[in-house]
Amino acid sequence: MTETTTDLSSSLPVGKKNKLAKQIVLRVRNDATKDKTTAVNFSFLIEWLGEYAGAVVEAIEIFSRNKSSSTPVYSIRKVLMSWHAFQISNDLPVFVNLEPKLLERQISSLRYEFFDVETRAGKSLSTTYTRWTTFLNFIELLSERKIISAVRINSSALIPPPLHDIMVERESAVGVLKSLGPKNLNHDKDSYNDELFERAAAKTECNT
Repeated sequence: MTETTTDLSSSLPVGKKNKLAKQIVLRVRNDATKDKTTAVNFSFLIEWLGEYAGAVVEAIEIFSRNKSSSTPVYSIRKVLMSWHAFQISNDLPVFVNLEPKLLERQISSLRYEFFDVETRAGKSLSTTYTRWTTFLNFIELLSERKIISAVRINSSALIPPPLHDIMVERESAVGVLKSLGPKNLNHDKDSYNDELFERAAAKTECNT
């Protein structure tokens, strides 16, 4: 097989290297487009993963079946491309052959690298958070399908930083002093309410 285009009803078979495709394009559902689909290129997996490329793309296909947007697939692609570059630049073994502890260690290192690179590129931390979370869910699927070793995606070494640690309010980001007024109009949940004014007014009347 010299060239293969996969869609939601078919997947690239896992075979020997001389049977691998030169191109893998996965067509996924995308309700925002005219024809309701988007073609996502995963050809970079062939050189990187060899005979395992087909199994990984098949897992991506399964992962995307209940999605109405191509965004989750692009998130997976983004992190996988980062993983490819990270593994090569650090001369690390390909992840499909790693034992659980070594695999989790490599993913943990990738997490730091991914957030660092995306932040330096000016990407929103909330966007990076979503991409990484989507990627971890995909990793769990790869583990369930025994394409990779078992991975504890809820491990503190793998999960993304909590949003409350990486998000700031708009006022803090632009350096504007926060209002001293009430945060909402619910008197039961706010210490600042109309009763304070009423008491102050009553005291003034007595003094008069």
